[in-house]
Amino acid sequence: MIVTSEIDHAAELEQPEMYEEISLTDPMPHFSGGIDSLRSVIRKNIKLNKDIKTFTGRVYVGFTVNINGSISDVEVLNGLCQPCDRAAADIVRTMPNFLPFTDSSGIPIRSKMIIPIKFGLE
Repeated sequence: MIVTSEIDHAAELEQPEMYEEISLTDPMPHFSGGIDSLRSVIRKNIKLNKDIKTFTGRVYVGFTVNINGSISDVEVLNGLCQPCDRAAADIVRTMPNFLPFTDSSGIPIRSKMIIPIKFGLE
């Protein structure tokens, strides 16, 4: 996963987006239940989609984890085919909330993430 963080304060809405450098010791955004739970959600949703059974490869999906853990700004960054791209974006849009990135003082910060979603027997 690739993570960048951006400062999200209501008083700074008129200013251009600002990015802050993060330390590897700062808690990163993560899926409630951990990586295994995230993989389980993705696998379950892929199995439910009949249109993508014959495709093999990865779709990289970027999105924002907001300060309340909700997901927004979902976009396919590197696609495979239209049905897989649509399925991957839909999977991310319908995922439960993440636990947001927090700075060293525990304040939640919006962060951008990229995850690969694997299709087929790659």
